[in-house]
Amino acid sequence: MAEDLQNIELVMLTLEDFEEVVVLTKHHFLKRNPLFIAAKETSESYGESSELTIKSALDSGFSLGFREKTKKKLVGVNLTLVQNVNQLLKHDTYKLTKQSAVYRILAMIDADATMFPDVTCCLYLLMVCVHADYCGRGLARMMTQKVLEMGRERGIDAACVQAINTLSARIYTRLGFETVKSLDLSTITDELGLDLSLIPQQETTIKLMLKR
Repeated sequence: MAEDLQNIELVMLTLEDFEEVVVLTKHHFLKRNPLFIAAKETSESYGESSELTIKSALDSGFSLGFREKTKKKLVGVNLTLVQNVNQLLKHDTYKLTKQSAVYRILAMIDADATMFPDVTCCLYLLMVCVHADYCGRGLARMMTQKVLEMGRERGIDAACVQAINTLSARIYTRLGFETVKSLDLSTITDELGLDLSLIPQQETTIKLMLKR
């Protein structure tokens, strides 16, 4: 494992990395995302609202990435927002993309302020993406763990994430997240025109997970 990590380094992401982040997520997150596959949506479905969300995450000071040292190529990203839990943890992007089944589904399983008693700010883990050639090296776990450490250091004592597949749910569970809400996609298939035959049966549940 140590040899696998010798040629990559953990870096803080900023708005200057926006274009690279968009390319990486389009090719190595959205195409492997069971929710996108079942909804038959493409990266273009996100459009302007997705770009606004990514830019907000890059500007948050909590988004990290892994870069290949020689080519400086971005091979992994963890996009994280900071949310004030005095308000519902819903984003304007949902309102901007009513035509997107993916955003409508995510809105169904979003968190609200009642889930965070006595908490002022929360880390919202928006997206973790690793280049296909670098999967299996623990990069997603390491980025997430570092983000959580940064949150604790800055006085943020809660985090939430919408786990869209079993692998990510296992990673978050090992990092101390608990499932507080789940959504079985089979219950909304007809409403949103999902095709669950396109994804494995074990990938049809989305979980909202919290960590204090």
